[in-house]
Amino acid sequence: MDFRTRTRCDQPLVTVGVLSYNYAAYVLATLDSIYNQTFPHIEFFIVDDCSTDDSVVLIRQWIEDNNVEVTFIVHPVNKGRNTAINTILEKSEGKYVIIFASDDEMNPRRIEEQVNSLEKAGDDYFVCYSDAQLMNEQGEPRGFFSDKVKSPFLSGNVFEEYYFERFYMAAPTVMFRKSIYEKVGLYDTRLTAEDYDMWMRILPVAKVVFCEYIGTKYRIRENQKLMPSQQFNLQQWYHKDRIIIYKKLVNLLQKLQKWPNTQEAASKKISFHLIHLKKLRSPYFVQMISFLLKSSYYRIPVARLLRMQLNQMMPQSQKES
Repeated sequence: MDFRTRTRCDQPLVTVGVLSYNYAAYVLATLDSIYNQTFPHIEFFIVDDCSTDDSVVLIRQWIEDNNVEVTFIVHPVNKGRNTAINTILEKSEGKYVIIFASDDEMNPRRIEEQVNSLEKAGDDYFVCYSDAQLMNEQGEPRGFFSDKVKSPFLSGNVFEEYYFERFYMAAPTVMFRKSIYEKVGLYDTRLTAEDYDMWMRILPVAKVVFCEYIGTKYRIRENQKLMPSQQFNLQQWYHKDRIIIYKKLVNLLQKLQKWPNTQEAASKKISFHLIHLKKLRSPYFVQMISFLLKSSYYRIPVARLLRMQLNQMMPQSQKES
């Protein structure tokens, strides 16, 4: 059922899920851009992840003023982007899904053009993407995503091109075939790097199609200065996340029996990020070694050496227990 007209049509249903968190300055423009889509069959979810600004008040007023059928979920505590996305995916009924931030905007024909692209591409294409218009915090144009990353527009199997950073996609431009999540599962709530993790799970098993219509205005936020403790936490999370992601990737590539060179490269990345956790003296170093040992990633005699190192780093009370 279309959220604006409350009617069904013969077009595929598209789920749009907006993630709201402290973007009160931009959220109304985001919602208006979805309302103004030319595509006639949209299911609409909004999840606010415990905003501390006026986002919730503004969203509720917008829903009332426009008399639309929206599933609006407000988290009483901050649960993170991955939990919010999973909530949308678990409840959605669309054939196609767009997950969208509440500070970006859609151009009017975005959904129409991407549905057409995926319908024409065939059932083995699960992702549609496009270039994006960049804008600053004031909404002023700042070129295009492709100009910034100097990436070609590719369709088909792009896994190795993406892994080795010869190809990029702007996450806000992407539409997924919802059935891809039956293949790869939902978002991993242990991680902060949700987009990269999902690409490492989707791209080895699915094709992508490029849509020429530039359907997204992507807001580039100014970098905020972080306290040293915040910088340290971000570094820790980055290396910890990458270890988990690459471990899952190695398992997947072994199962697929494809891309042995990439599998080897991912294994080296695991060691690289472990080394950086150790240099940071991060508690995640011990946690990640334990994670890898328990999952039988390391074999004897490497496992024995790592266990010895792990025991040396653990507090005496944990050793005794």
